[in-house]
Amino acid sequence: MDHWKAAARRQAASRSKYLYATTQSQSSSPDSSPLDSPRYAPDSTQHVSRASKHKTLSHSHRFTPYSLTPSTRETQTKFSATTTAKLEQAMDRGLALRTKRNYSSFINQFVSFCRSEGLDETAIFPAEEITLCAFISSFTGEKSGGTASSAIAALKAWHRLHGLDWKGGYLRVAVLAPPTSRRPPRPPVTLEMLQALRSHLDFSVPLDTAVFAAALVAFWGQCRLGELLGTSRRYHDSHAFPSRNSLSPSIESLLTSTERLPASTSLRLPRTKTHQISGEPVCLTTQQNGLSPIRALFHLMHATSSIPSTHHLFAYTAHDGLPRCLTREDFLNRCNAIWSRAGFSHISGHSFRIGGTHAYLTAGVSSDLVKKMGRWSSDAFLKYWRSLETIVSLHAQNIKPSTTLYVSSSRPIQNTTPRQ
Repeated sequence: MDHWKAAARRQAASRSKYLYATTQSQSSSPDSSPLDSPRYAPDSTQHVSRASKHKTLSHSHRFTPYSLTPSTRETQTKFSATTTAKLEQAMDRGLALRTKRNYSSFINQFVSFCRSEGLDETAIFPAEEITLCAFISSFTGEKSGGTASSAIAALKAWHRLHGLDWKGGYLRVAVLAPPTSRRPPRPPVTLEMLQALRSHLDFSVPLDTAVFAAALVAFWGQCRLGELLGTSRRYHDSHAFPSRNSLSPSIESLLTSTERLPASTSLRLPRTKTHQISGEPVCLTTQQNGLSPIRALFHLMHATSSIPSTHHLFAYTAHDGLPRCLTREDFLNRCNAIWSRAGFSHISGHSFRIGGTHAYLTAGVSSDLVKKMGRWSSDAFLKYWRSLETIVSLHAQNIKPSTTLYVSSSRPIQNTTPRQ
């Protein structure tokens, strides 16, 4: 792998005359992936939990051969250092971090495929349609049509970001995948599972209080888990994840007030999968049977009242008395540990978004409203529908006939009692 990366750098340098920096900071490695993100393991010696400023990767670390983000230094137009830095930051945040990781993996697979087939380096990008078809056909019978579609999306994004023509058209590899290669739909988190979570969590433990609040917000807010929870326990990135002061009206302010909890509140997500810069609001409403996200957030704020309002929304107090951010890993481990003992199947983070959508639809909420609440701009949310027969029975059974039957818009036929 190290030899491959070194060869890739030499090939790119020979084509673009781009000279890579020969000096590296002690904190970065020249062979590190530009799409890697740091993970912070728990450290008992760390005594500070603080919000981290949004940081961008260095130029030599971000731009590598075949990187999703093109180098601005190879353009004919030259900008000031400040403008260049802002441009690179904007380009770097054009895709969600996990999307960049996945896309980068497919780009590397495509480059490796082309080299294994003996293609010249200059023939890899822009990719010819026959080359793209050959690459995707290598997935047939081994990987699902969804994986092939993701690979095409990655290659198309690379061409778009680098200003090159896309010659792939519409590749129908999905129909070539056998039924055995298609993974079953992810199971949704259900109301029964949330009740089991509520029954088995220990709310005297701040971590469990944070887990319950995060579960209800992810479920009723139809959130992607990566929009709520990060990977660092010690550092909170307020540019990527919501803070305690991201709620409007503020729930934290009610801790010292006699006012009742609001019937609804808006949670501002600073960054989502489809809105990397502007973010999106999530509408949370009160619910019954102890599963209200608003009340769960209030209890969390009350249990962790010493934590600053600028900290992570789901921050909790650790055993050492210091605040920690609830991470995706800790959250899913705690949930699955309880659910596995209760006889439920193991779930992934996206099951909360699926479960919230399913719960709203089976409760009779209009699909248009569910779509709006879930922040979908297309009909992609249709793939989240589960138990279609239940949803259909709620909305399409026992349709009452009208007193007037219309054959056409201009000639109504009245229902009349026939003569005896």
